[in-house]
Amino acid sequence: MEGASGIAWQACSIAFAIGDVFLACLWLYAWWRAKLTFFAFLSVAYVGFAFVSVVVMLLALDGSLGNRMLGEAAYCQFRIWFFAMQPFVLLVSLTGYTMMVRWILRCHSAYASNQAMKRIATD
Repeated sequence: MEGASGIAWQACSIAFAIGDVFLACLWLYAWWRAKLTFFAFLSVAYVGFAFVSVVVMLLALDGSLGNRMLGEAAYCQFRIWFFAMQPFVLLVSLTGYTMMVRWILRCHSAYASNQAMKRIATD
């Protein structure tokens, strides 16, 4: 890619790589600290996202890198597996986010119920 679209693709791929590496570290830290299951799902998903984002960034910065490093046949297989992996990582991430939202909503409703009971008890 050349011109403005190539520069935009490179800038976006760098930004996504940095963001995904940060989120992978964030979810790993949260899992390490809290030991909650949904953090494990998010950690697995974002480690995959970070790996893919870094590879895409390297390919965006040097378009012929894939052919030079792997050869044409292997690079073709890589691209096939790359696109096959994205839905799986998305599914794991969606599972983790769904579990997180359900857990947060349960905690919030339990907290709100507890607060209502405290108000009744103090009246």
